[in-house]
Amino acid sequence: MPASAEVFVADAFTHVLRWQRENDNDALPARCDGPSIMDRRGRAKTVLRSPPMPSEYQAHCSQCGHKGPLIHWGYQALILETSRVVPLPHPSEAKTLREHGYSFFSAGVCGRYARVDYRVCLDCGAQGERAVLGFPVTIMGCLIAVALLSLLTLGGALAGLPKWLLPVLGIGSWFGLTWVSTRLVRIVYRVRQRALPSGSTCDACGGTRLRDVASALQHDLPCPACKKKGYRLHAIDMVPS
Repeated sequence: MPASAEVFVADAFTHVLRWQRENDNDALPARCDGPSIMDRRGRAKTVLRSPPMPSEYQAHCSQCGHKGPLIHWGYQALILETSRVVPLPHPSEAKTLREHGYSFFSAGVCGRYARVDYRVCLDCGAQGERAVLGFPVTIMGCLIAVALLSLLTLGGALAGLPKWLLPVLGIGSWFGLTWVSTRLVRIVYRVRQRALPSGSTCDACGGTRLRDVASALQHDLPCPACKKKGYRLHAIDMVPS
């Protein structure tokens, strides 16, 4: 699975484990803030509303109150000469690429497109990055991709096929092509890949137990300030005050 898709899946998985902030009604728990309905026995039941997926995370120490920097799952990046990493902020990825003379397609073919993921050291709590060359899943923009899927759905309906058939085949074929292209890019530009941050060794303590954000959420880490265990990552709106 391409790196971008892996991040989306991990973010969606964490979403179901997350609780929403408390609302104005103090009598209800944080997640039960939807409208009330009546069940078969005439008892009031609260409808759970799904909160938006977290996009930022911050570590907080329960021992001394120290807070770490804001981090995300990761980001897309353009790799320039001397392995300089240029972030591609959403939704201005294409604009940033054009400013440096690239498009999504040309950056992928030239081995200049990378996915950068944040890594957390389980030994000391320090944060680092891992940059991996690849081929972008979306080279045409989200709106164009949605339009093409709509056309495939319409074409399948006009041809008398199940509406889902052509979109599923199109998505599957594209992800398969992207997976193969990503592997080829890493083989052809393996020297450039070796020069990028690998995220395998902690720069602060030299440890090798580095994990991505999804895995680090499950661990109490040593606090960089007080050195005690209790330093834990939270979704930004769930960080203890």
